[in-house]
Amino acid sequence: MVGFKGKILPEHWAPADLSEEAKAELLSHSSTRLVWGEGNPNAPIFVILDNPGARENRDNEPFLCGTRETLQKGAHDANVEICQVYVTYLLKSRPVKKYDKHRTRLLSRKYLISQIKEHQPKLVFCLGDVVVQSYFSDPE
Repeated sequence: MVGFKGKILPEHWAPADLSEEAKAELLSHSSTRLVWGEGNPNAPIFVILDNPGARENRDNEPFLCGTRETLQKGAHDANVEICQVYVTYLLKSRPVKKYDKHRTRLLSRKYLISQIKEHQPKLVFCLGDVVVQSYFSDPE
């Protein structure tokens, strides 16, 4: 993106104090990697998406999907430095097979809420009805 000051970079990590049991629980429906978030985890703005999605193309090279590209453009157009935005996920890994969505979202929610309490962003955007319903524990 011409003139864009910064970019969102993937962070494939989990908190150091995350137990092996918790990692296994979070990965029970997905691939072998946790993706806790992208960008500056101490940013004042958190954007929550449903899940990390596909992170690499056929050549194992990182790419920017449409959601992230739109987010970056929106931040740029609003004159918000991308370092002021952190993208995180309800699900901390990409689902790759059939899984119990309700159970997985309930399980993942506690880690998301813990993450938000730890970093205390000033503004939280929940993108998508699944994220809103899970964040507020309300199907309506």
